[in-house]
Amino acid sequence: MNGSRAILAGLSLLAFGIGLAFSWWQWAPGGGSAAERELLQRLYAHPWQDARAQPIVLPAMREQVVVLNFWATWCAPCVEEMPELSELAREFSDKGVQILGIGIDTATNVQQFADKHQIAYPLPVAGAAGLEWLRGLGNTSGGLPYTIVLNRRGEVVGRYLGRIDIRRLREQVRSLVQA
Repeated sequence: MNGSRAILAGLSLLAFGIGLAFSWWQWAPGGGSAAERELLQRLYAHPWQDARAQPIVLPAMREQVVVLNFWATWCAPCVEEMPELSELAREFSDKGVQILGIGIDTATNVQQFADKHQIAYPLPVAGAAGLEWLRGLGNTSGGLPYTIVLNRRGEVVGRYLGRIDIRRLREQVRSLVQA
């Protein structure tokens, strides 16, 4: 019986450690690696367009808090969180916060989705190439939705893999705006 308890205690400790490590990764502050910083520079310089081929100018968003949400029309959790992200975009629109929904999908699918739903933030189309962006920004599994938060210096200060907890994201954005 003591051996079973020791194994159970060891497994519990291991699960706690994994949870703690994931929590740290999800909320890890700082500018990240040199490769990540370079990728963010390329992301800002990339000639983004929405589904109607209208330009989206990321350099104009420098010195703002930026929430990058990688999503796809076929991803149920992505679609579920978009109304909450729209609400957040409206709430902080005049406070130097920009939300971008980077579509890992075709321009046609993104446009049909945008026509059907009221999304309050820009939806740049990345197509399948967007998977390389999100992998380079810490999501090695390529899972969606994936959201990163950048402070006004362009440093990654938050990472969310899976459906966001809008309360936590709102709290983080609010603290960045007040900083």
